[in-house]
Amino acid sequence: MTKVVILPSLLLAAAVLAGCSSGSSTATPGGDTVVQLNFGTTSDTESSNGQPFADTVPLDANLVPVSGSGFDQSGQVLLVTRSTNGTTGEIVINLSDANYSIDRGANPAGGADGSFNIDVNGETLEFTATPNTFFPLVATGLDGTLYQLKPNTGSVFSSTNLISIIGGADEGPFGLYTFGFETNPANLPTDGSVDYAGELAGETFSDGEASSITGSVRFTARFGDSRIHGDASVTGDDGTFEFDILETDIVGNGFTTTTTLTNCLDVIVCAPSASQIGGTFFGPGGSEISGLAVIDETINGDRIVGAAGYTADRTAP
Repeated sequence: MTKVVILPSLLLAAAVLAGCSSGSSTATPGGDTVVQLNFGTTSDTESSNGQPFADTVPLDANLVPVSGSGFDQSGQVLLVTRSTNGTTGEIVINLSDANYSIDRGANPAGGADGSFNIDVNGETLEFTATPNTFFPLVATGLDGTLYQLKPNTGSVFSSTNLISIIGGADEGPFGLYTFGFETNPANLPTDGSVDYAGELAGETFSDGEASSITGSVRFTARFGDSRIHGDASVTGDDGTFEFDILETDIVGNGFTTTTTLTNCLDVIVCAPSASQIGGTFFGPGGSEISGLAVIDETINGDRIVGAAGYTADRTAP
């Protein structure tokens, strides 16, 4: 099956907006962020992001939603933003709910005629497409800051995208969000074990330095007892680290759990992990998982904080 990334001017599910710091600033999660990274819905009539469930969305031959199929919607999303402590210079990551809306305009696929709007830090960013293209999408903040939106990871029914600041002292990656057509919880499998595999990408921050990270993620969902676990491999400037994604309950069509670093050696001193990962099942029958990770690790005395998005497809038996 051909994979296409759903246009971000159409859909949104959840957002993590981290930030780049400069000088000697550090990054510190806010108290609520690492304990309330929740995903999905238990409702069988309404998705968590305001979009229709995947089994109700007709697709054309290119796996793009058919015009008029009910995906130009508005809703509320989980949003994690960053702010700077004016006294200490620390970057603090804050959890909040945010409203979004979609205006498809005259172009059924979004494109230059449509816009994707999301409330961020008390203002509405209106992302519109560059003329005659689908990407990148651009928005201008009230203070004149330019933002760019491009794909990060993705599959057929879900994906994560990257928001960056264009130009100025804060130029660079700014945030991540997930979006897509969720699986109706009533339509998830009720027995058997299903494996998923995919890619992860994001950004970490340590002592004022930003590092792009990439990696892989795997899950095993045991639908008979509604449990899920997995593992991840993440590579950045600080090296490659392996994580166990601890087993947890599937609640509705989503889950949230913590991780444990598994490759701490005698020369690498790791404090107990405070990282967290969550995800939502997307597509008919739970064909995909997309979600976000909040990273909070202390390695050899250095605290590393960041965020990443991932998309994993169901693998063949």
